[in-house]
Amino acid sequence: VSWPRLVITAMVTSKWPVSVIAGVAGAPSQLPCVVIQNQHVDTPILVLWYKDGARRPFYTLDLRESGDKEVYADPEIKGRVRSELTGSYLILDPLLGSDAGRYKCRVDFQDGPT
Repeated sequence: VSWPRLVITAMVTSKWPVSVIAGVAGAPSQLPCVVIQNQHVDTPILVLWYKDGARRPFYTLDLRESGDKEVYADPEIKGRVRSELTGSYLILDPLLGSDAGRYKCRVDFQDGPT
């Protein structure tokens, strides 16, 4: 059986490397996000995910609350997208053909810049 392959591009910013992620429709896929700053020891407090240059995130992970992590997911993808507790990966499960595109994550830190 030949499964269709999808390519998802995860972009951070122009000064960060671009990752090209390939996945198989119907299977889970992970998009990476850099949540650690090399120069400073700082805590990520908010991770936002955007697709294809959208101005509003389709997924956010609020890490500010101690204990429970608050999540917002666009209703179109709710139930099949989630993140690790650290925010370092976004998981699409199952991956659909409509998921192909360019993704960007933005991380806000407690003391440092976005």
